[in-house]
Amino acid sequence: MEVAIITGASRGIGLEIAKRLVSAGYETFGLARQFDTCDLTSELFHPIVCDITNLSELTVAASQIVREKKRVDVLVNNAGVGIFGPLDSLKISDIDIMVRTNVTAPFVLTSELLFWLRKSSGYVINIASTAALKTQAQGAIYSATKSALLHFGDCLFEETRKQGVRVTTICPDITGETDFYQHNYFAPSENEDTFILPGCVADAVINVLNQRPGTVVSQIVVQAQRFQITKRPPSS
Repeated sequence: MEVAIITGASRGIGLEIAKRLVSAGYETFGLARQFDTCDLTSELFHPIVCDITNLSELTVAASQIVREKKRVDVLVNNAGVGIFGPLDSLKISDIDIMVRTNVTAPFVLTSELLFWLRKSSGYVINIASTAALKTQAQGAIYSATKSALLHFGDCLFEETRKQGVRVTTICPDITGETDFYQHNYFAPSENEDTFILPGCVADAVINVLNQRPGTVVSQIVVQAQRFQITKRPPSS
């Protein structure tokens, strides 16, 4: 049975991707800090409590999976953190957690699993953001981390394409029905054509996996029809 690993699997986009992977028949290992609100129950889903910013925990979790299964077919680097505001208003800890979650963790986890992904001619799917594609006031650090993830995917594909590894970066627009914005000054508008949903990103993942052998979709941008946000005080 093919094996998938996904970070940030307990809620939002990650949970929806995990559900689709399970429905597609992948034995899916989900990494997250906690699964208290996770409603995915299946014999094919294995929740692993792991703080991916703790590299010791991350590498131990990866080692446990490959020691047990002896294969990895799909890696989805989904977990992400976004804290927005003028650069000099951000705390050092804000900058640190974005870099460790959005950049360091996916780089390290991909490196740890690359041997097995080569062996299976597997997929690395990075969930970046439309922020990686444009300049964004009050989002310098977040945009930079997602740009790094996008460029990492492009370079990794060039490095491993002759070895059969398929690398895709998905760039979602502002996404509703997640708690991504709960500590920020803005949230999705209530108008349905101004945001996408976690299922839209999960659909993109399945589309990547359904391509014929030899065809690689290297980048997917999933956007709302219109741009509109709601500004509000961030919750504490």
